[in-house]
Amino acid sequence: MKPTLLLILTVSITQSAHILPKKSVAIDKNSVLVLFGTRHGNRHPEVFLQENPRSWGQEGNTELTSFGKRQGLGLGKELRSFVGDLISRNYNSSQVKYYSSSANRCQMTLQTVTAALHDPEQWGDWDKKWYDHWSPVPYAIDDPLLRMYAVKECKGNDKVWAPIDQDSLPSLKKLKTENSAELKYFADNTKWNMGNLGKAADLADNLIEIDLFKAEYPAWVKAPKLKGYTVEKLKAKILEFAEVHQNACAEYGPCGNLMAGYWLQDIIDKLVTANSGKGPRVVGYASHTEITLSVMKLMGYKKDELTTSAGFVVEFKRLPKPSVRLLNHDPNPIDDHVIYPAELAPKLKKEADKDGFVPLEAFFSFAKPYVPPHLIKKSKKHFHTLPYGMAVIIGCNGSVWVTTALPETTLEEDGSHVHEFQIVPLDARLAMVRVAACIRLLRDYSISLYLNSLTTCYEMSQPYEVKELAEQETSSRLAYLIAARLLQEAQQQN
Repeated sequence: MKPTLLLILTVSITQSAHILPKKSVAIDKNSVLVLFGTRHGNRHPEVFLQENPRSWGQEGNTELTSFGKRQGLGLGKELRSFVGDLISRNYNSSQVKYYSSSANRCQMTLQTVTAALHDPEQWGDWDKKWYDHWSPVPYAIDDPLLRMYAVKECKGNDKVWAPIDQDSLPSLKKLKTENSAELKYFADNTKWNMGNLGKAADLADNLIEIDLFKAEYPAWVKAPKLKGYTVEKLKAKILEFAEVHQNACAEYGPCGNLMAGYWLQDIIDKLVTANSGKGPRVVGYASHTEITLSVMKLMGYKKDELTTSAGFVVEFKRLPKPSVRLLNHDPNPIDDHVIYPAELAPKLKKEADKDGFVPLEAFFSFAKPYVPPHLIKKSKKHFHTLPYGMAVIIGCNGSVWVTTALPETTLEEDGSHVHEFQIVPLDARLAMVRVAACIRLLRDYSISLYLNSLTTCYEMSQPYEVKELAEQETSSRLAYLIAARLLQEAQQQN
C-alpha cells in the first residue's frame, strides 16, 4: 500500500469515515480572535519493531518525523490563509501568543506551524540569503496546561490513568476479550507483552511509519498465519489499536477532565479578555492526543479520535453579538490542511446560527460546569440537607464541611436564637463517613463536586464498605461509573 493511501486510511478511521471537504471555510469579517489547538504531527513509535533492518526512525523514539514536520507546515499555511489580515506576517508580540507541551514533538510541530504563519517580509526579513522564509517565533512551555500527565506535582494522575494503563475500563476489557487471538498472534511475533494494549498501539504506530517510509513489513505481517486474515485485513486490525489508551482517556471522564481542565479554563479566559476588547488576536497551542481530544469534547465537539496534526480552531467575534464558531482542522493527508465546521453537541447545535456561530454565553454555560473539573461547581446554594440524616456545606473556596442535619433554631423570649442540638444517631454518623469518603473520591478523580455528583456517589457506593472506597481498584471503577452516569444525565438534559 502506498504511504498516501495508508495515511488516508488512518485519517478516515480517525474521522469515522468522514470525507474531508476540499476547501476551508473563510473567516468571518467580524472575527477578532482565533484560537487553535493541535495534536503534534506524525511521530516515531515508542518502541521499534526489530524484525528487519530499519531505514527510518533515526530521530529517535517518539520524535517528530519529516512527515510530521510537513503536516505542521501545512497547518501553518492554512491558518495563514484563514486569518488573513487579522495578524501581520511578521511576528508581533501584541498580536499573538503560543503555547506548547514540553515534549519535543509538540514544540517542533508548533515551530513548523509558526514558520508558515509568520513568513517574514520587509523589516522582518532578517536574512534573505539563508533564511528568507523563516524567522524565530517565541512560545511558552506549559505542561500543566498541555501535558498534565507529566506534572509530578499532580497527585491525581496515577489514579485517573490506572484503569487505562491496567486496561480495566469496560471498553478496554471488551477490546482485549474480543481480540484475544489477534493479541496472542501479535505477542508471539513481536515478543512484546500484549497483556497491555499500549503495546498493540506501538505495533500500529510501527505499521504507519513502515508504510510512510516505504519500508518492508515483517514476514508475519506480509504472510499472516492467523486464521481468516489476509495482509490487508491484518493491517486494518492492527490499526484499530492506534492511540487506544489516549482515546480511552478522553472518553473516561476523570482522565479527560484532569488532562484538559486547565486548558479549557485558559481558552475561556482568552475569550473573556477578547470580549472586553483586549488581548492577542491569535492564540495557538500544541499538545497531545488525549489532551487535545479531551478539551475538544469539553468544548462541545462531537469527536472520538484525532489524527496527527489535527485539532480545533475557535473563532470569536463581538459583533453583531459575542459569538464563537467551533471548527475542526485536519491534514489531508500530509502537506495540505483543511479547516471546516465541527459537529457539535446537541445543546450547542441548537444554539448555532446558519453560519455555525454559537452565542458566547451559551458556549460558556455548556463549558463552564467542567472547568476546572476538580474544583467546586459554582452554586447559589451552599447548605444542603441530605436525606441521610446529615448535611454538607460546599464552600465556593473549595472547603467542604460534613455535619449533622442542619439544626433548627428556636427564638427565645429575649430575642436570641438557640440551636436545638441532639445526639447524632449511629446511622447518621455512618452516612457522614460515607459522604466524606465520596468527597475524597470525587476530588481524587477530578469529578466536579456538587449536590448531584455527591448523592450519585453516595448511592452508587452502597455495595461497598466505606474503607473500600479508598482502594484504587474500587475507587477507579466507581469513579468511572459515576462520571458515566453524570455525563448521561447531562446529555439527556441537553
